[in-house]
Amino acid sequence: KKSTDDGLQDAKEMLRRSEIAVLEEMKDHTTSAHTDLISLYEKTRQEFNGTLLKLDAETALADIYESMSAEIWNKKFQEVQKDAIKTGETLLKKINPRTHQLNGSDMADVDILAIIADIQEKTGDVKAAKENWTKAAKLYAERIRASGEPNHRGYSLERAYCLSKAGKVAEAEAIYTKFEKLFPLEFTFYFAHGKMLMRQKKWAEALPKMDEAVMHGYGDNKLRAIDAKAQILDSLGRTKEALVLIRETVKKTILPDDPTISTNRYIKALKKLETSYSAK
Repeated sequence: KKSTDDGLQDAKEMLRRSEIAVLEEMKDHTTSAHTDLISLYEKTRQEFNGTLLKLDAETALADIYESMSAEIWNKKFQEVQKDAIKTGETLLKKINPRTHQLNGSDMADVDILAIIADIQEKTGDVKAAKENWTKAAKLYAERIRASGEPNHRGYSLERAYCLSKAGKVAEAEAIYTKFEKLFPLEFTFYFAHGKMLMRQKKWAEALPKMDEAVMHGYGDNKLRAIDAKAQILDSLGRTKEALVLIRETVKKTILPDDPTISTNRYIKALKKLETSYSAK
């Protein structure tokens, strides 16, 4: 009976995720789809209590409400954020101690901690956020030890990010620098290092890291690095250079026909930067 119920619940969640995906695709094209999406997310919060789907709906709703300026939407933003933290804490209690994941999902304890910490940052609870980022960093350190690979790239990258968000910048810096030396032709660590320096507004230090990321990146990763480099150049007062970089990139990028492919999203973001910088 339990497995039948679980199967039915899984099917309901898959169907709801499909409904959400359709409206997400349409939301930028019609006002009604945007309104329907908000309604569906709110409905999902009520119907899928204690599930990952509920957490996903609450974080998505929070992003929507945060972008709206009216006071009533700000209240909704605060409400949804608090509920999302509670949902995240509920899900942490359901983590399988053997796999460190939710059963039937690839969502890990560290992922949920990161979601909670990110929400706490947005709501101004910086102390609690740093505590959770620190917990996540410690869990990644445990994963590295358990893997038997002291230079595990994936876990090390995530650990460095969590440390930086926890305010332990020197430790994060040491990890990024170590892996840049180990993998000097790899985009990943230069990009993550540069993004950390951007969060600290250390623009002059961030630029050479992002130059390396642009040089060694390809495809969508290169577009992400170019977007970040343009922002750095603008922050350094070199807006004209940023515009040249953006325009050259947009001109030579061949867009895929499928609008859901991420390349389209990255080019759209670059065009948005171009509009903003052109107005200066």
